[in-house]
Amino acid sequence: MSRTSKTVPSPLDARAREVVDRLHAQNRHQFLRSIWPLIREMVKAKFGTGNWDSTQTDSGKEMLADKMVALDP
Repeated sequence: MSRTSKTVPSPLDARAREVVDRLHAQNRHQFLRSIWPLIREMVKAKFGTGNWDSTQTDSGKEMLADKMVALDP
């Protein structure tokens, strides 16, 4: 059984699409570089608070403060 992907044409003009594509590329690069630091923060949070959620610690919040979040390509 094959899956068919249906996509909707972008409502963005060419210039806006270039900006969106550039930001998404930056997001992917940033995400790949932050995997190990995120895992480290999760382990620190687990030992410090008993919870894997590093966003509840000061150091975890600091690490995520400048990260981009790409919502929709």
